[in-house]
Amino acid sequence: MFGLPIVFAYPLVLAGLLLLPAIWWLLRLTPPRPKVQDFPATRLLAEIAKKEDTPDKSPWWLTLIRLVMAAAAIIALSGPAWQPQEETASKDGPLILIVDNGWTTAKDWNRRAETATGILEEAARNDRTVALVMTTDAVNADVRFDDAATALERFTAQEPQPYREDRAAASKRISTANLDKAANIIWLASPLAGTDDADFADTLSEFNSVAVRFAPGDHTAISGFTNGANTMDVELKRLTESNQTLTLRALDKDGLSIADVPLNFEAGSLGANTPVELPIELRNQITQLTLIDENSERLRSAGATYLVDDRSRRRTVGLLSGVSADLAQPLLSPLYYINRALEPFAELREAQTPNLAEAIPNLLQAGVSMLVMADVGTIPTDETENLRKFMSNGGTVVRFAGPRLAASEDTLTPVNLRAGERSLGGSLTWEQPQKLARFSNNGPFAAMDLPGDIEIKRQVLAEPDFDLLQKTWAELEDGTPLVTAEQVGQGWLVLFHVTADATWSNLPISGAFVEMLTKLVAFSSVPAGTATDETANDLQILSPFQTLDAFGRLGPAQDTAEALNIESILKEPSRTTPPGYYGKPTSLIAYNLMQRETSLEPLDPSILLPEATVSSFGEAGTTDLRPGFFSAMIILLLVDSLIVAMMAGLFSKLPTLRKGAAGIIAISMIAISVQSVDAQNSNLPYEATLTTRLAYVVTGDSAVDEISQAGLQGLTDFLFQRTALEPGEPVGVDISTDELAFYPLLYWPVNENSAVPDAATMARVDAFMKQGGTVLFDTKDQLDAGFGSTSPANLRLREIVSSLDIPPLEPVPANHVLTRAFYLLQDFPGRWTGSPLWVEANEGNENVREESRSQADGVSSILITANDFAGAWATDETGHPLLPTVPSDPTQRVYSFRTGVNIVMYTLTGNYKADQVHIPALLERLGQ
Repeated sequence: MFGLPIVFAYPLVLAGLLLLPAIWWLLRLTPPRPKVQDFPATRLLAEIAKKEDTPDKSPWWLTLIRLVMAAAAIIALSGPAWQPQEETASKDGPLILIVDNGWTTAKDWNRRAETATGILEEAARNDRTVALVMTTDAVNADVRFDDAATALERFTAQEPQPYREDRAAASKRISTANLDKAANIIWLASPLAGTDDADFADTLSEFNSVAVRFAPGDHTAISGFTNGANTMDVELKRLTESNQTLTLRALDKDGLSIADVPLNFEAGSLGANTPVELPIELRNQITQLTLIDENSERLRSAGATYLVDDRSRRRTVGLLSGVSADLAQPLLSPLYYINRALEPFAELREAQTPNLAEAIPNLLQAGVSMLVMADVGTIPTDETENLRKFMSNGGTVVRFAGPRLAASEDTLTPVNLRAGERSLGGSLTWEQPQKLARFSNNGPFAAMDLPGDIEIKRQVLAEPDFDLLQKTWAELEDGTPLVTAEQVGQGWLVLFHVTADATWSNLPISGAFVEMLTKLVAFSSVPAGTATDETANDLQILSPFQTLDAFGRLGPAQDTAEALNIESILKEPSRTTPPGYYGKPTSLIAYNLMQRETSLEPLDPSILLPEATVSSFGEAGTTDLRPGFFSAMIILLLVDSLIVAMMAGLFSKLPTLRKGAAGIIAISMIAISVQSVDAQNSNLPYEATLTTRLAYVVTGDSAVDEISQAGLQGLTDFLFQRTALEPGEPVGVDISTDELAFYPLLYWPVNENSAVPDAATMARVDAFMKQGGTVLFDTKDQLDAGFGSTSPANLRLREIVSSLDIPPLEPVPANHVLTRAFYLLQDFPGRWTGSPLWVEANEGNENVREESRSQADGVSSILITANDFAGAWATDETGHPLLPTVPSDPTQRVYSFRTGVNIVMYTLTGNYKADQVHIPALLERLGQ
């Protein structure tokens, strides 16, 4: 039109400009609204003479404004557009429009779509046939010439795709379509180069002419991340250097921001590694990583969004031991080798208290995915149920055997265990240490190489059962299991039939131990049912669940998406395998656009097609002029309305704002009554922290409690007279409420009528024993207090201690520290004599098993007698005995007091007298 590159979508509408003279005539005859003005009455008298008024006419400039407004509306309705692309759009012959619509085009898709729409509209006005080629379509997609209107309808239904363009497939489609070589090609290219661009360029060069619309891009994408021990290291790549300011944002499952970290690319570098410092709990909540610009807007790109699944999360593992840690000898700790094996691969949370009733809930509440228990014997009933719920919800519990588990009757094991333990290769057995024979195919160790240097010297045995083989994950040469497992709900219960330290085998100091534990950690993140033989099939075929579109938005799976398998998951996403989530809702696998190996190479059309005309979208794009004309019409309409209002005198009617002083706001004083708060009285028995005191358990039986108090008072007086210890008055404690940690020794009389404390109370007692305290149980029935006795008092004792996690017991050996803690003793009489004093097994023996020792400096946490110690110690205010010994023998009472002294000194000083280091120095001193 008039030599200008202006086109109109609806040129017939311009005929409305012919109506402008009629509009001018109407505006000319229509006067403006009369001006209304108030006059005082005296002013009317001055102009009392009647005059004839004639209607006024609209000013010429107002009429011109209205004509221009009408012309702008007519031109806007005609659809004007600025289209300076005469060199291609005006050419004759068919047109082939090739449009790249890979993931890099999403950022400026609107501009690309406007350019393509303008080209197709111009082709429609020139009656040119058009073949539309989208470079992300399938290889067998039809390429044909249609009228421009049909091509425009097809293009309107297109959108960018969340994967790279397949120009090789597009080249093949164009070649096989046998298109007219006289056609002109317009290629709307993406800024990303492909691997087969040279063949694509050869195909385009066969046609009459090629014009390329191209704009370089500054795309940045997330290519992967590593969830390390302290930070999450995110890897990024960019197509070209850019000054764009970007921020990495971590999102949770609800789309809420967890952290924002600025990105820093070094000058000249196209890659970066950004650390995200967050606690492990927050890092494990991340489900997406995305990039945002300086306006806090998400980048419109699939490459700027990275999906996270359970495989990428760093697992939290809880550690719990049946014995307290000995800081002086860490190599003897059951958790030492587990810590060393798992520390590089998982976040470890070790229980801060030996009280199972507190430790297990604390670890479960910390969000652990796997709980490892080393030689934990009897677990309280409530905590057993909590562990079963934990496993039912997908958690994994791994237990290691040991003396405590071998001596307990705990049922939280995958298989039934035989009582005691099996020794291999000892001096009293003909059996040799066993080696590993096989790993089961239905367990996580199936792909491991069988180590040949593992030797098992001791183990707990499983009872033969019909399903024992199916529950065995690792087996020894003689067919006995080394590792067994059982599925509990959606989780697993796993048992190593050896200890977690090197006392029963050399497994913990081998590389296989590390590999087995790390596989269990990874296994713990897999939901229920994925560790069986069906797992292999499920992992081979993963159905599409959600797809990430080209704009980085997660939505329903695309219709073209097919199942993902092991082979395709290693390749780049494509039309049939777009990025997104695959698998079942309970076990989704994230398949991302970018991987560490994915390369980003910028496209240079001038090198690829030297003879092509290359221009940017801004230079060759069609500019819609309708918004400008509509805006001009609205502005002129507002100006016209304002002029009419001024001519009518409406502004003179506006009320004048009255001036006045602002009202004063009354401020009322609010009286605040401050109540003094008295400090709460502490329940802490403060005096117990200043003086060593002996304590006894208050049973509620007044006769028993009186003898206990009198007995400990008599022993206290004897200690004051015969030793350097000056203990305070004995204390009776309520084990359900009172703090027990202040007393080294707790005397607990038991008879057939003694009440059995509840689980919470026994958990407190169990914690007291594991923290270094000693409990002296006294059945007072003159019978053997071992667990083999069936006396009423001993049966009640067995009920009381059934919930305690105690190791195996034995009578005090001849060389035990108790026999020489202060006095030299062979027997431990009380009011009765003849019954042995029971302690933890092997304490003080030369051939001691280190794994069965208490970590409280060798002191046994439990002592059991039937000799009625308190009855022998009980004295009145004058120091005379209250009860006779049986038989009546003054020497027996003396030895009973000496027994009490040895017990107190043993609990206070530990096993230092078993140390032989100082003997040479003592002998030398005696020789002087």
